[in-house]
Formats: sequence, C-alpha cells, structure tokens
Amino acid sequence: MKITVDGTQALVSALNGYAKKVALAEKRAVRKTTDTAAVAINRIVAKQAGIPVSSAKKRILKYFSKSGNKSTIFAGANALPVRYLAKNNFELLGQLINRPKIGVKAGKRRYAGSFVMPIGEKSKLAVFERVGKERLPVQEVKMVLLPFMEQAITMVQPSISSDLVKKLNQELNYVMNVQK
Repeated sequence: MKITVDGTQALVSALNGYAKKVALAEKRAVRKTTDTAAVAINRIVAKQAGIPVSSAKKRILKYFSKSGNKSTIFAGANALPVRYLAKNNFELLGQLINRPKIGVKAGKRRYAGSFVMPIGEKSKLAVFERVGKERLPVQEVKMVLLPFMEQAITMVQPSISSDLVKKLNQELNYVMNVQK
C-alpha cells in the first residue's frame, strides 16, 4: 500500500525571480506533509489494532525524491510478530518462567494456547503456538495489520492535498518574510 504526495511545479514557474526560495518552501512543505500523514496513519493503526504506537511505526516507511518535491509513504502489509506488542522483553520473560496455561499476554491482548520460547543466538523471546496436537511443529504467532492499514490510508488520504496547500502557504510565508 502506498500514498504519494506531489508538490506543484507550476508555482515555481509563476514566481520566476524567487525560484530557489519557492523550491525550498515546496521541499519543506512536502516533507512536513509526508511526516504528518505518516504519523496520522501510525496513530490510527495503533488505536484500531490496540497495539503500541512504536510497534505500528515499524511498518511505515517514507521515501523522498532527490528534488524534494515528491514523497511516498509505504505501509507494510506483512504480519507483525506478537513479540513486538509486549512492552519489553521482561514482560515475556515472566511468562517464560511461569508457563501460564491460559496462554501469553502481549500488550493488551491474550493469545490462548500460546507459549514463550527463546529464538536465535541472542535468545530473543517470541510467542509460539503448536500447529497440530503433537509437540512439534510450532509457528510464531503474528498479528495481521493489513485491514487496519487500508482503513487508516483511506481516512488520511483526503486530507493530504489540503494539508499540503496549508503547509506550502506557511513555508512560502516563512521563506519570503523571515529567512534571508
């Protein structure tokens, strides 16, 4: 999923003598609008999914063109491992030692039938569940964020163009009147 924020080149040609200042204002306005949109998407996803904002932030990337008048926000659709929903590793560590029969609690959610197990060389803790009735195989528990991302993008996208115009107006005012 992606959103593209594109600045206006027509404004630069209309203001011939101030081309550098207008280009700088446009670059700042696009950057600020992109940051605002990314934060809004991040907060909406976190609120709807009931996860920490820092966990939702891992799935949102921003790219800016070299000229600075265009940017793209990528919202990742991959599932988020449940271990990132816990406040810290110690929250999962207590459940590793005690082995609760009711499942694992990570963040605000409880995952019934799951358990905590260390993975990798650094012994990071992860939440797993059994695939069948046997002891093995196990799979890591993940939370799907795609529906939340789609809904957040549809909520944020209509306000981007008006936000860009507002930010461009502010930046042009700053560049023309304040900055030398």
